[in-house]
Amino acid sequence: MFKIQGELEHHYYSSLTALTQDNIGELNVSKGTLDRWDYAKKDFENQIIIIRKSHLVTNKMVQEYNEAADQALKDLGGA
Repeated sequence: MFKIQGELEHHYYSSLTALTQDNIGELNVSKGTLDRWDYAKKDFENQIIIIRKSHLVTNKMVQEYNEAADQALKDLGGA
């Protein structure tokens, strides 16, 4: 998930393609540059925007994690 932050608004996108298509002419940076950016090290920032990559955690993911943790405890004899 990609977040683009302007002065007054924040928008969330499922891909860089969606982000760039929705903001053509406003980003002042090429999609190629954004594709090569290492978001794990640093958010992309310029004079106009901040773009950060994040992960969306769903209810299903939380349930699966909790079930796996419960099973691990059972396997260790802790529950």
